[in-house]
Amino acid sequence: MKRFFTLFLVLICLINIPVSLIGNETGIFKDPDPEPTDSIITEQESTSLYNQDYLKGIEDAQKTVKKSPIFFFSGFCLQLIGVLIPFIMTFDPPPEKLVNKSMSYIMGFKDQYNKSMRSANGMLAIIGLISFYAAYFLVYIVYIVILIASLSWY
Repeated sequence: MKRFFTLFLVLICLINIPVSLIGNETGIFKDPDPEPTDSIITEQESTSLYNQDYLKGIEDAQKTVKKSPIFFFSGFCLQLIGVLIPFIMTFDPPPEKLVNKSMSYIMGFKDQYNKSMRSANGMLAIIGLISFYAAYFLVYIVYIVILIASLSWY
């Protein structure tokens, strides 16, 4: 019985292979043609629409960027480490700006939002670092002036 069942399966497989090959070549197993649509978008138009959405996302992201004063203080208080923080961080865009948008728009928005936030907040951190050194230099100058003034009293 076991031998009969194995022989039966081999026979079915041998019959099935030529039938499927013949069917694929003749088109028996092909799907029917899709129904034609009124608006046929060419590949070039599709790419153009993709690029337009992507560029629109980039434009909107640049408008959405807001500087955070915390990065000024990170540059002021933490010096070089504070300057590196905004360049290492990833910034998530506000989700309400991405609702009901195409994937190309979302990709453009996320990419540009992250780049713009890094550069804007990184610039604030650099300004904080420069402010720290300016304040340090001012305090040092005042210290020297006071030291010189106190020496002249003797």
